[in-house]
Formats: sequence, structure tokens, C-alpha cells
Amino acid sequence: FLKYLPIGCMDSDITDERLVDLVQKTIEDLKSDPSGTLALINAGESPYVDSTNPNLYVFVFDTNVTLLGNGVNPQTVGTHYSGKPDAVGNMFRDDLTELALKEGKGWISYVYSNPESLILYKKKSYIELCTGTDEVRYIVGAGRYLNCSEIQEEP
Repeated sequence: FLKYLPIGCMDSDITDERLVDLVQKTIEDLKSDPSGTLALINAGESPYVDSTNPNLYVFVFDTNVTLLGNGVNPQTVGTHYSGKPDAVGNMFRDDLTELALKEGKGWISYVYSNPESLILYKKKSYIELCTGTDEVRYIVGAGRYLNCSEIQEEP
């Protein structure tokens, strides 16, 4: 039935560079204080959630596709997402884990709902793999909804 539902777009000022910067800042912090960093992320603290635009936030998975950190939706922390699709059936969390393990970093696109509007949007995230001082491998990501112009450019 989803082929009959429109996919929304959301114009915003979040750039790809801001996503990469947020991921890299989070990685620096995870490398020095993993548990403290995850606690701050899950408390929705800046810089892990942008104070002026809550659509810019960080998320953290382990390599088993379990969510360890989410700046805006901490009640989902601890959820194992392997095999759980997005709204159109893509296993994007499995895909981002595979990408991180194979390439170390990269971009992934998927369909996601905005909790404030319940509309489906195309979204892209930058993810990167790192290892904390606790020897845990973390997949750190930040995403943004695609702007309307970007969606219109797609084939």
C-alpha cells in the first residue's frame, strides 16, 4: 500500500558537512569516554542534539544492530533492529551496519517518519565505525531529511 502514499520532503539548512562534523565529534568523545558520551547522547544534550534544530542529532549502534544511543528518541535505546525494515521494506539498519563493517564509513539512504508529523520522508545518513576505549566497536551516524529539490532531482 505504500506505493500510494506520498513521500514528503523537508527543506532545512542541515548540510552533509554538518552531519560529518557531528559524527566525527561524537567519535572523538566515544574514544575518550564511551559511557559518559552515550549518557549525554541519550539525555539529548548538545552537541549530540542541535539546540536550534532537533532534526540534527546523533545515533549510535553496536555491530549487532542494537541501538545504544539516540539523541531524540532515547526510549528506543537497547532495541535490536536487525531484520526490522523501514516503512518501505528496506533493512537500512542492517545495511548501515554492513557498510560500516566493510567500508568503515559512508552514506546510506532510506525512508523514515518524522515523529512530529508522522509523514514519511526520504532521509540520508552519514555513518562511521569507531572503537571506544572500552574496546566496543560503535557505528555512529547522523542524518537529515532530503530537501524537496533533492527529491525532484532523483530519477
